[in-house]
Amino acid sequence: MDTTRRPPAPKHTRARFAARALSLMFTLVMTHGCGPRPPAHESSEGAASGGEAGDGARTGASAPEGGGSPDACDPSLVSLVGRFSLTRYPGQDDVGPNGERPLGMSKEYEFTGDAYTMEGYPPLRVTGRYEVLERDGLRQRVRFFDTVFDGQPDQDRELWIVFEDCGDTLQMDGMTYSRQANEP
Repeated sequence: MDTTRRPPAPKHTRARFAARALSLMFTLVMTHGCGPRPPAHESSEGAASGGEAGDGARTGASAPEGGGSPDACDPSLVSLVGRFSLTRYPGQDDVGPNGERPLGMSKEYEFTGDAYTMEGYPPLRVTGRYEVLERDGLRQRVRFFDTVFDGQPDQDRELWIVFEDCGDTLQMDGMTYSRQANEP
């Protein structure tokens, strides 16, 4: 058994790796999602209870007659309105040749009415407006416009958002976000 220890990587190598990892993170953020979420129509149930617009998406007791599951999801009630936090992103599990991992990244979107804000780490902030252009089951084509990225105007864009778990999870730009509970 070899008991010799490897010498630590030179500082310039570690600094170069950190710079490369940071560059990758910014590239991921720029190419994979600083866009907002489209406004969803509030259900009368969600609006009446003061709950989140997506709260009424599960049909529960009002499941369609004919044997529908009580937990069936009504895609027309799934809403983008709410707060979503990043849970998975491309490259987060990559490991370098010496066991190093990429720097962490966080993003949180808040969608209200027709506006959105995204804040994250490394520090960035995106604000703008959005509209749902098309719905296809649990998919929504959304246009993000009047976008401001870290204080500078940014391009409008359109993308498909895919909901899962009846609106509790969404996929956007290759990243997965989870809906956060309303704060009291």
